[in-house]
Amino acid sequence: MESRIKTLDLLHYSDLEQFLKNIKKYNDFKEGKILCKFCNEPITLDNICAILLRKDDFIFLCNKESCYTNYLQIQSENW
Repeated sequence: MESRIKTLDLLHYSDLEQFLKNIKKYNDFKEGKILCKFCNEPITLDNICAILLRKDDFIFLCNKESCYTNYLQIQSENW
């Protein structure tokens, strides 16, 4: 039986700006250049749902239910 370890890291809203600066995505975020992985809408403070680390880069998800559902489906398929 394969054992899998999952972690959940949380980022408080008040720490988002510094986090984005740390990962060198702050300017892109401010300029609307960061897009949701699934619907390609620009990520904003009003629609950000998740930031995921995938293959040495960050993926952003908006708060649309369909985008989160797509993420869950792909995650269950070992994305």
